[in-house]
Amino acid sequence: MIQNPSRPSEELLAAVTRDLRPVRPSPLPSRQAFRLIPLALLAALAVLAVMGIRRDAVVLGPLGAWGFWITQLAAGVGLIWIAVRESTPAHRLPQSVVSAALAAALLMVAGVALWTFAASPTVVPSRLSAWRIGLFCGVGGTLAGTLLVLLIARFLGRSLAARPALAGALAGASAGIIVNASWRLACPISSPAHSLTAHGAAVVATTLLGACLVSWMARRPGRS
Repeated sequence: MIQNPSRPSEELLAAVTRDLRPVRPSPLPSRQAFRLIPLALLAALAVLAVMGIRRDAVVLGPLGAWGFWITQLAAGVGLIWIAVRESTPAHRLPQSVVSAALAAALLMVAGVALWTFAASPTVVPSRLSAWRIGLFCGVGGTLAGTLLVLLIARFLGRSLAARPALAGALAGASAGIIVNASWRLACPISSPAHSLTAHGAAVVATTLLGACLVSWMARRPGRS
């Protein structure tokens, strides 16, 4: 009797059967993102605990101060949720949708910064150096965001994201936006030249860091 070459041999089928083991199903992206919310909230509160709250917070009002703070946190968590979905083929969103969500979140941060200046137009005092204050906020925001992006990237690094650079960029942007939510509420300078360059540079830096880090983690030996 001629054996069908396209049919696996009985020995191979038996070997595969013996090697079968039950596996734990992957949790839903929403559940995975929910686990990262405490880290995001802790990072945001840590910035406020270290730097304090700007003196003109009363001028901004509850909406301008805490309402936008919560909005930015929600946007950051939303990007984490999208990043986690990258590790689940059945839940992966189209790249156009992901890119649009990322762009919308970044534009929202810029819009909040401009609104803050309109509500309370504070600038760098003439006795101080604008570039030194900008360097402090840019470097400080980047370092604070780096700690959070490392935690998120370590979580994503265990996944099998088909687009690791995109997943990492989402993780980095989410970390930068979450830290920026508190940094805006702490920094007494609201001029667009300062907010969009110094604060914005920190968000861009964490976005690039996340993209590079998760891509590197995905290429490590032993990954499947």
